[in-house]
Amino acid sequence: MTQMEKEKLEFKNELETQYASGWEKAQGEQSSLRCSIILKGLNTSLQDWLIRGKNERRVAREIEAFLKQNILANENAAERWRNRYNEEIKAYESKNNKLRSDIKMKQNKLEMLEDKVCMFLTYNYFLIEITGVIPERWLLQGRKGYDPASRSLVIPSIRCSLAGSYSFGFGFLLTVLVGWFPGFRAATATSGCSTRPEITRRNRLNAHFGG
Repeated sequence: MTQMEKEKLEFKNELETQYASGWEKAQGEQSSLRCSIILKGLNTSLQDWLIRGKNERRVAREIEAFLKQNILANENAAERWRNRYNEEIKAYESKNNKLRSDIKMKQNKLEMLEDKVCMFLTYNYFLIEITGVIPERWLLQGRKGYDPASRSLVIPSIRCSLAGSYSFGFGFLLTVLVGWFPGFRAATATSGCSTRPEITRRNRLNAHFGG
């Protein structure tokens, strides 16, 4: 092999070596650039996920705080309503007890008034039975049905059951206290005898009121 051929061979080997080195370098740079791009994309995605996770945790904390506050407010409201309910129940019970007490007291008063009315009627009937004279004030306090000539009263019948209202009972007592009302059955005092029928102790009120 001549000197010329050796030089050509060496030059060829040198060119091939340079070409291989350049190709490898270019491939390395290309791979490095591709890796850099991929790494940059991954870093961007990582940052996005970190930000998203941070936001989600913040939202979760806010939701948790809101729920805790809402639960606490509901518990407080429930406690207030429970206390108000108990207070209203106590108030209603107190009112009911007072009403029962008032009703009982009025019933007792009504019974006392009925006893007084019975005593009043018994006493006046007794006087009429003994004297045979209707008191002058009964006649003078009569309504237009009073006939001065016959000294008699013509009065409408008044009926009252044992379960009559309190208003009638108190009104009747007031009328009795201020003077006899014009509702007595037809009675005359002509010959000194009373025309009133015989009335027992048990039914004198019913007989007087048309029972």
